[in-house]
This record gives sequence, structure tokens and C-alpha cells, in this order.
Amino acid sequence: MKTSSRNLLALRANLFLQRMALGVLAVAIVTPEVVVAAPVESLRVMTYNIWNGGFGAFQPLSKTVDVINAAQADVIGIQETSASVDDLAALLPGFHWFHFNSDLSLLSRYPITAIPGTHARTRGAKLTLSPGQEVYIFDSHLEPFPYQPYQIRDGAITTEAQAIAAAQAARGVSLTAGLNNMAAALATDLPVFLVGDFNEPSHLDWTQEAADASLNFGLKVDWPTSRAITNAGFVDAFRAVRPDEVNDQGRTWTPGYPPPNVSVNEVHDRIDFVYYHEDYVTPVSATILGYNANDGNTDIGVGPGTYSAYPSDHRSVVVEFDLNLVAGDFDFDRDVDGPDFLAWQRGQSPVPFSAADLATWQTEYNGGLLVAESVAVPEPSALMLLIACLPCLMRRNCR
Repeated sequence: MKTSSRNLLALRANLFLQRMALGVLAVAIVTPEVVVAAPVESLRVMTYNIWNGGFGAFQPLSKTVDVINAAQADVIGIQETSASVDDLAALLPGFHWFHFNSDLSLLSRYPITAIPGTHARTRGAKLTLSPGQEVYIFDSHLEPFPYQPYQIRDGAITTEAQAIAAAQAARGVSLTAGLNNMAAALATDLPVFLVGDFNEPSHLDWTQEAADASLNFGLKVDWPTSRAITNAGFVDAFRAVRPDEVNDQGRTWTPGYPPPNVSVNEVHDRIDFVYYHEDYVTPVSATILGYNANDGNTDIGVGPGTYSAYPSDHRSVVVEFDLNLVAGDFDFDRDVDGPDFLAWQRGQSPVPFSAADLATWQTEYNGGLLVAESVAVPEPSALMLLIACLPCLMRRNCR
């Protein structure tokens, strides 16, 4: 049977409306509402014991600020903060700050949301780097005494087993509490950093190779604090970038107190660390700041040759990290899937969904679900148009 001219016109109109509705829906799907700030691709994380609020060397806080500026740090975990963090932030325009207690605080170029906690020696926060892009950072300052390298120097400890037992007795309870406080953060897909003055050397430094080179009193020690932290999935960023413990010791204790005054029987070691949780970020550089760039342990000397230039009895450490952004990963969960497209489509992503991102998305995820997942939650304008067109689309004729 031939179709009448009237029915043919109705059929064509019906097809036109269907195409128009689908076209509007496609526009609604692929056009974001807003374009927000680009994601942060790298982060410079610093640990710094500033020594009695920055005044241990009887210097103004501007000297501590000089060290932070020389490090070009984005986020700083501070120990021995006293009441100085708000004054430091005032000297660092654009920095956010949070004061956990009289010992620990954070300075950050990015907004800080503190995590509730009662453990005084390890506290943490979440930083918002860009919309939807977050990281955790924990700041720690473990018990300084008894300090086992001093006990080894003085003959009170003579074996590895004694050193491990003494260190465990000194810091084991605090360390366990701190690791427990990080459990929820470690269970997420977000990057997690742990920085601080741990007042204990690393098992990565007191190796048999170092002992054979006559370092560390010729003693190998599998120090329990660093071992427990790495067993929890953290990586020592300095040693990841600079693995030679014999020729690149990186000692942070001590440039002197105040520098360059160092006791003749002082024991030097690396006790200030920047850790990161593996797989989520990649360290690309590790730098030590101190009094004298020619002392064998300092990469950047802040005012070398000037007695008052360096304000702390600890060298500071800053590590630059690549945040391992994944093309098309718009919800920052480190995979490319349907929710990434939806995050972009709703304007929750920081960058446009480029052709390259779409290709990555189609390669790494079943692109056939793209329309299905997107149509499941269309924009209101597209939804209203579809509803308005449904009576016509469901009839053979449209009058």
C-alpha cells in the first residue's frame, strides 16, 4: 500500500522531531555548564622544623620565610611551630594555614580542611588543589628522647637489636597511633603525604653498605619507625630520588645550633622526611636547604656566609611531585570511566574534554556506555524537550 502525501509529510515531520530532540540531547551531553580552574600537575611538599617557633636562633620570622621561599614550597608541614604559623602566613601572601597544636601546623597555597584527631604527634588535613582534586597531608613530630644515635655514640647501645628495641620503646606508641589516624586517608584513591621530624634515622641509611663504608658507627640498624612507615605503603621520597646512602647522605640533623656552631661530639643523621603513598604520585626532585651549600649535605644554602641567615637547627627538605594526572580522568579517581564523562559534562571537571581525552576514554573504557550513562541523567533542558516531544514521537501522525 502506498503512503499518502499527508502521512508521508507526517512521517518526515516525526523523523525531523526525533533528530532534533536527539541533536539537542547530544548538545546537552557534550556542552559543559562551566569551565573551572585547570588541575594542579605538580606539588612541592616541604617538611621544616623551624626551632622554637622560628626564634631558636634569635632571628626574625622573615628568616624562616626566606627558607620557605627558597624552597618554592606549595605546602609545608611545620614542627615546633609554637604560635608562629599565623604570623608566618601573614608574611607569605596567598598562603592558607592551620594550627593543629603548639607543635604542628600546616602552611599551604591551597585551601586546608583539617581532619579531626586527638593524637598530638601526628595530625592531618585534606588540601583542595582544584575543584574535585584533593590530596591528604599528615605532619608528624615524634619523641626526641632518648635519641638512639647518641646512645650508640655513648656506648649505651652496642647492637642492632638494642637500637631497635630502644627506638620502639621511645616512639612505637606514637607511631602506631599516627598510622591508625591515617588509615581512612590511605583507604581512598587520593594521594597521601606524610612529612615531619621523626627523631629517628632511616633503615635505608643505616644499611650494611653504609656500615661497611665506616658510616653510622659501623653499625647496620633496621630502624623500626621508617620500617613501619614503608610497610604501610609509604615511600621515602628523598631515597626514591637519591638512593645512594653512602655518597649522598642528606643529613638534616644538624647544621648547628645555631648554625654553624656544632658540638665536637655531635652525631649527624637524616631524621626529617617527606614520605608519599606509592602509586599515586611520583617524586621528581628532592632538595635539602640549610646554612651552607658546601657542607656536603645542603643543596641550597640560604644566605651562605651570613651567620644569621639560617634560623633553624634542622635542615629542611622539599620534594617536587608529579601528580600523575590521567587523560580523561575528570573525577581524579585514577581511572577513566563513565563518571569521568559525566563529571566533565556537568561542569565539574577542570578542563575541556578534548579529542585526545575522548580517544583515551574510548580506548581505556567501553565507549559504548558513553551515551547510555550520559542519557541516564540528561540536563534539565534536554529532558524537558524530550518530554515535550514524547507524545509526537509515540504517534505515527503529528497534527
